[in-house]
Amino acid sequence: MKKRFDVNASAGETLLEAMKRAGLAVSAPCGGSGICGGCAVKVEGAFSVPDDDEAVLLGSLLKRGYRLACRARTFGDFCVYLDDNRTEQDEVAGEKLTAVADIGTTVISVRIFENGTKKILRECSEPNRQMIYGSDVLTRICSSDDGHLDELTQTVRDQLSRMTAGADIDKCFCVGNTTMLCFLAGVDPSSIGIAPYNMPEAFGRWIGREETGLGFDIYAGRCASAFVGADAVAAAIAAERSGLFEKGTVLCDLGTNGEIVLNTGDGYLCTATACGPAFEGVGLACGGKAGDGAISHFWLDNGEIKHSVIGEGKPDRICGSGIIDLCACLLKTGRIKPEGNMDSEFLAAPDIVFTPSDVRKIQLAKSAVMTSLLMLEKHSGIKIKRIIVTGKLGENLNEESAKAIGLLTDGCEIVFMSELALAGAGLLCGNERLVHDMIDRCTVVNFGGDELYTDMYIDNVSFPDLQR
Repeated sequence: MKKRFDVNASAGETLLEAMKRAGLAVSAPCGGSGICGGCAVKVEGAFSVPDDDEAVLLGSLLKRGYRLACRARTFGDFCVYLDDNRTEQDEVAGEKLTAVADIGTTVISVRIFENGTKKILRECSEPNRQMIYGSDVLTRICSSDDGHLDELTQTVRDQLSRMTAGADIDKCFCVGNTTMLCFLAGVDPSSIGIAPYNMPEAFGRWIGREETGLGFDIYAGRCASAFVGADAVAAAIAAERSGLFEKGTVLCDLGTNGEIVLNTGDGYLCTATACGPAFEGVGLACGGKAGDGAISHFWLDNGEIKHSVIGEGKPDRICGSGIIDLCACLLKTGRIKPEGNMDSEFLAAPDIVFTPSDVRKIQLAKSAVMTSLLMLEKHSGIKIKRIIVTGKLGENLNEESAKAIGLLTDGCEIVFMSELALAGAGLLCGNERLVHDMIDRCTVVNFGGDELYTDMYIDNVSFPDLQR
């Protein structure tokens, strides 16, 4: 649930500047440039009058006490209501414990286990506190280019230190997309943000504690390309162990940077697509991460849209699985048209709205995934028969809803396997050669600039017509 935070501020500074200085984690999808409306926060205090652009971006949220953190300026101290995502860490007994971490663009997940038994002693996840520099890798690369590389690096290292506090960690095996590993290692990622999109290094190496200032050594997993990172490689290793990653099976990590791996029978064909953070609830009017207080599911009951809340308390946001369910319900009832038109905001619960702008962001994200799946089929000549969905979204995603909005291919078997990247990182412990063996069998394809991809992407923006 949302918690009140008091913020000390100087007159004239933006809410975003004050919250950043206070160490509060707030999402700023466009990096604070004031164009996306994704940094809406509920506040109390004296602020500048909203200009026309802010009023349009906020819509009805303005009347509910929300302001855009990057546009609104304060006249002094204020209070803000945010999700309290700070994890209280208990002491973990044991000597020379090992940690694994999946450093996602939106969420960082950590496991700590005993070296010998690999028994999990602690598992936790938090929103990546780099979100204040932008919701996607390209926005954060721009922020890095503007002189914030050291801040981005220190932010992720501090968060990793905090999430492993109270445990005597000796080694930490980290996976993530290539840009996140650059920030972790303090490597300039600028070459990833401009054509021909080269990664400055592939990693697959150790970073010593004397370099990071942390109390343990870090192994940064091996990346396949600038946009197919160590997280996808590790997830593929874990999926292979499951016995389900057969020829014609696709592994989909539906995070901010969607990574997709197809087993061709002769190896693995890999690609990446820019989903944006919409599937994780970020950047939407009332979206947020899964957890207590989040609406995780919607369904139709005699034509009425009903919902369930994680923790069964009062809802204060909608997480990714709930967003996809809600889209499907509104399509089935005709509130959303196949082309994406929605006449007005939908009040999902008190103070929780789903807006036409939210619909558009879901359309773009789902089109990116579906188009990449179809392009992999055409490129390989192999019909996809099974889709393994991993990532945080895979924990609660409803298969019927995903197919109803055109996110996943109809007619395929869908298997949900959450946290495969973390599982793969665990397999690397003391066996780093596994990642190099997987890389040798991976071929990366980039569909950017392909006219067929562009045409198919435009076609797939529309939702299936569920009224027929």
